Amino acid sequence: MDTTSEAEKRRQRRLVSLVDDYSSIWKLTEHELFAVQLAPPIRHIYVMGFALPCAAVREGEHWANDDFTDWHRTWLRHWAQANL
Repeated sequence: MDTTSEAEKRRQRRLVSLVDDYSSIWKLTEHELFAVQLAPPIRHIYVMGFALPCAAVREGEHWANDDFTDWHRTWLRHWAQANL
């Protein structure tokens, strides 16, 4: 995933589209909308903390390096700057 501001704008447009489409069928509460906004960073934390060790055991550790975690941390930093 790209961490540029343009990439964040594209991600936000997709998220708005998803929420708009879903809301046409079922109204989301304010709390649910807040939770939807948190889904992307939660996924990155999950990948680093849980999926990474499991996948490394299964697939080997050749890709589970500092570059992998640094990339996710950079993404989280950019997300926080754009959304908090």
